[in-house]
Amino acid sequence: MLQSETGISARLDFMKFDQSARERLRGLQPLLKAHMNDALAAFYDRVRATPEIGTLFKGEKHIDSAQQRQHMHWDTLAAASFDADYEKAVLSVGRTHARIGLEPRWYIGGYALIADHLIKTIINDRESTLLKRLTHDPAELGDMLGAFIKAIFLDMDLAISIYLQTLAEERRRAEEARAEDAQRQTEALEALTLALTRLARGDLTARLNDEVAPEFSRLRSDFNATIEKLQDVIGAVLGSVQPPFYVPVICGFTKHVSGTGGCMPRA
Repeated sequence: MLQSETGISARLDFMKFDQSARERLRGLQPLLKAHMNDALAAFYDRVRATPEIGTLFKGEKHIDSAQQRQHMHWDTLAAASFDADYEKAVLSVGRTHARIGLEPRWYIGGYALIADHLIKTIINDRESTLLKRLTHDPAELGDMLGAFIKAIFLDMDLAISIYLQTLAEERRRAEEARAEDAQRQTEALEALTLALTRLARGDLTARLNDEVAPEFSRLRSDFNATIEKLQDVIGAVLGSVQPPFYVPVICGFTKHVSGTGGCMPRA
């Protein structure tokens, strides 16, 4: 759902988009429906001729589908209900644009083209009974077109707000994922450092355990396999040495691995 700061009611109130304005917008519905197909066809012709956005579509079927969905959205907008269905539609538009990477400038430009086409054709529609009546009442025509423009800006504002909100959520999730990755890397490094410290002290039982994150499983298995081989080699060497030469051999290994001069005599 829309967050409180992007709620519809507060915007409608600020824009003075009251019930009378909604009724005026609904009064334009027949004219909008009559000219919407031509307006959207002209818009998508412009889309096809613009590589930056034309490439977002996979083909003509994709464009036709988008045009049909947009037609439905304009019908919902002209109904001026601004209810849960409208809110759902706006959420879908904003999130879809964020998902496909459609920048707001193209969305705003698209609104400008469609609104320009619709307003011009509505005003020049000599066959419209409504327009003939409004010719004698220019104030009412101005109010109806004003309501239409308010609806356009409301719709555009909400969709872009959701677009920005969606991008912010994606950035937050990405930052959380990076933080989790960094934490797992730190834990793996700490585990490796501890194991190497034990090894440097001559402890051949040092191993990386299963607490290391799955992405470091290759490091864990390679490290553990190497220490096991080293342990086998040392065991074989000690097995071939007769007492009392255990102590010099063990001392030599410990001194070589740890870099110290000390030796703990074997009992």
